[in-house]
Amino acid sequence: MDSQTTLWYRSPATDFDHALPVGNGRIGGMLFGDPEHEVIKLNEDSVWSGGRRERNNPDAYEGLLEIRKLLAEEHIQAAEAVAFEKMQGVTPNARHYMPLGNLEIHQKIQGKARQYCRSLDLEQALAAVQFNVNEVNYIRELFVSYPDQIMVLHIAADQKGCISLSVGIDGREDDYDDCRPCAPNTILYTGGTGGQHGIGFAAALTGKQTGGTMRTLGGQLVIENADEVTLLLSVATSFYHGDDYEEAARMDVAYAQDCTYEELLYRHLSDYQKLFRRTTAKATAPCRQTNAYSGYGAMRATTRNASCKSMTDILPCSISTTADT
Repeated sequence: MDSQTTLWYRSPATDFDHALPVGNGRIGGMLFGDPEHEVIKLNEDSVWSGGRRERNNPDAYEGLLEIRKLLAEEHIQAAEAVAFEKMQGVTPNARHYMPLGNLEIHQKIQGKARQYCRSLDLEQALAAVQFNVNEVNYIRELFVSYPDQIMVLHIAADQKGCISLSVGIDGREDDYDDCRPCAPNTILYTGGTGGQHGIGFAAALTGKQTGGTMRTLGGQLVIENADEVTLLLSVATSFYHGDDYEEAARMDVAYAQDCTYEELLYRHLSDYQKLFRRTTAKATAPCRQTNAYSGYGAMRATTRNASCKSMTDILPCSISTTADT
């Protein structure tokens, strides 16, 4: 990680505004970073409070002619009143953007989490949480891949058999239809939003582990005594897929299941960094920075031969930008 493109924090987020965002333009998540009870707020860009709605006002053309006449006569307030009466959409309210739900991970840790670091690497579009419990280092890495249209959460430890957790989807205040196994080690979460042409949605959650076991239990995945775990989440809606949205969600996670974590990460970085690296910002005066958390870099190096630096702060300074063509 480049210290100048990494945001990092020494505690979990306490509210939505302080969570770390990841996304691919369609699927999004907000990572809170609690070691024991992780919550990732989920959304998808077509999940609204209802489907397409005809809101063109049949009186709009007549109103337009009246407004032009009133403006020509300099009756500004009267023109404004007509605009509100005849130029507003019907019904007066547009559809509202809705959350998809929460991805909730309950990880068994025996003791207090120490040496905590929560970070967002802007150059890699990768959020991470790292902590130590009883001399065991844990790391979670989260990204959303555009090439694979999948959210990926990788959980690893530097000692074998130390990862036990349960994971499921909830958080719409029961405003969903079903959440149950649809295939081996796969949960399908489905529902819809109101109206005759409302948006149907489906999120498929699956995973794979090294060591230990994985099984479904009710509407959750349960992993016990694993060395590392990769969780995969796909989302599809009737807005994009018509009546086939549930099958589309299942297919996306099935394709991703055939890939290793490293393969998914490589495709994500190859796609994202072509865009991110088109523009660079360089300081024209020295900016003070320090290595914020060496333990995080050591952990990434241990788990997948990576390295990381973070920064405590960058002081205000003059910036010049260059754009690659």
